[in-house]
Amino acid sequence: MPIKNYGVWKAKPVYYEVEDAVTDDISPHLSLYFDDKGGDHSAREFRSTGRHKEIRGLFRAAINIKSIGNESRLAYWVNHNLNNHPIIDSLTVLPLGFEPLEQPKQGYNELGLDYIRSNLFNVNTGRVLPHDQPGLNNDMIDVLAPEVKQAIEQKADIYVFGAQFEDRKGIHDVHMNQGNIGRFQRDDGVFQDGCLLINYPDSGKWVGVFIGFGSQSAHTDDNTGHAIGSETWIDYLRSTGRRKDLVENSVHIDEAFVDSNDHRARRRSVTISNPTGHAMPLSAWKIQNSAGQFQALPPDAALGAMKKQTFDIPHCPLSSIGDTITLVNDEGLKVDGVSYHAQPGGIEGQPVVFAH
Repeated sequence: MPIKNYGVWKAKPVYYEVEDAVTDDISPHLSLYFDDKGGDHSAREFRSTGRHKEIRGLFRAAINIKSIGNESRLAYWVNHNLNNHPIIDSLTVLPLGFEPLEQPKQGYNELGLDYIRSNLFNVNTGRVLPHDQPGLNNDMIDVLAPEVKQAIEQKADIYVFGAQFEDRKGIHDVHMNQGNIGRFQRDDGVFQDGCLLINYPDSGKWVGVFIGFGSQSAHTDDNTGHAIGSETWIDYLRSTGRRKDLVENSVHIDEAFVDSNDHRARRRSVTISNPTGHAMPLSAWKIQNSAGQFQALPPDAALGAMKKQTFDIPHCPLSSIGDTITLVNDEGLKVDGVSYHAQPGGIEGQPVVFAH
C-alpha cells in the first residue's frame, strides 16, 4: 500500500534544529520549520516545544538523518543544477501551501517524484553516510545542515515532498519510499518519493536534496515499487562489489532528437555510447519516456567498445518542452537516465546533448 497523504509543500524556510548523537541516537531528525503564509519571522526567537517539537505559527518537515534498522546509514545525493529538469515548470506555478498528489504520477508535467524513474540526479554521485561522527563533511549532519542553512539565509523557496502529518502541522517521509525491507514494504510505491527541492529566486538556481535508506533496494518494480533483486544502496554505492553492467552511466545516453513539426527534419532518435573497454549487448533493452512509453531496441543491437550508435525511437515520443529519457536493460533495471527542459527559442530541429 502506498504512503498516505503524499504531496508537496511549497513554503519559505525559517529555522531548523538537528538532533546529534547526544540528543537522539536512535531515530534522529533534522527538523526544518517553514511558513506558507508569507509571514515575517526575521526578528523572532525560536525554540521547539513538546513531544512533537512544534513551534507556534510554523510547520515542520521531519527529515530522517539515521535509519532505525540494522543498517543505520543513509544514502545521500545532492544535485546543485536541477534547472534543466522539466518538473520545475510545474513547481514554480504552485501557490504556497500543501498540494496533495495522487499516486502514481507519471509524466514530465506531473509532480510525483521517483528516485529511479524521474532522473533527478546521477545515482553514482551518492554517498553512504552515518548519522553523527567526529570529523568534517563525513556524516548526515555535516552535509544536510549547510544546505538547509543556506536556504534559510537566502530566503529561498522550498518544495518538500513527502507525507503530510495526520494533524496537518508538518510533513515526514522526506526520503525514498520504495524498495523497502521488512514491515516497511507496505509503504512501497512508485512516484511517491520524498525530497527537498530548493529554489533561489535571486539567482534562479535549483538544488535537489535526496535521501534513501542504505537498506533500500537500488532497483524496484515499475508497478509496485517493491525491490527487484538483492542489491541495496549500500551495495550499489560502495567502491567494490558493484555489478559492472549496472553501474549508472556504464552506457551513456549522449544525445536525443525530439519531436518536430517539420516532416523534413531528422527522425526522433536517441544516441547511446559505450565508454567501456568491452562490447555491450543491447538485446531486449528499452528506451522509455516519462509517461512510460518505450521503444525496444533491435534484437541484434550491440555497442562495441568505445563506440556509439543512434537508434530511431518511433514508439517513444519525446516532448519538445521537456521530458525524461531512461535506458533500461534486459532485466528491467535502469542503466542510465537523463532529463531536459526547453530553453528560450525551443529545441525543435536541434539535438539535445547530455554531459557525462
